[in-house]
Amino acid sequence: MDAVRRSASQWAAPDHRSGYGIPDFMWAHNWLLVTASVGTASPDGSLAVFPVPFQDHFNLQLPGSDNMQIIMHDALGRVVWRTSSQMGHDRKITAHGLGDLPTGAYVIRVSGGSGHWSRMVMKAP
Repeated sequence: MDAVRRSASQWAAPDHRSGYGIPDFMWAHNWLLVTASVGTASPDGSLAVFPVPFQDHFNLQLPGSDNMQIIMHDALGRVVWRTSSQMGHDRKITAHGLGDLPTGAYVIRVSGGSGHWSRMVMKAP
């Protein structure tokens, strides 16, 4: 039920007249798919993505200290964000400036000398 509320047009400010507003069931469905499998470390401990869903930024935590190429695609496969970064000792990268992206599902692809990973994330309204 929380996913349906989050998808509604007035989720951030429900009122007595319209409640949470009109829900977007496709967004709720996608959000449930993403949050059920992403947001924590992957089963092999190789990649963590948080917070999910994100609003204007998300964090990636990866193993190793390789030079990593990170690309984010929208549902149509278009590249919407990319960076290349040397992983530091904390193995964490923060992706900023994503607040203008439309709400929906995105795929993050990470590649480097120690492997390749991909995860689905959800952009919240």
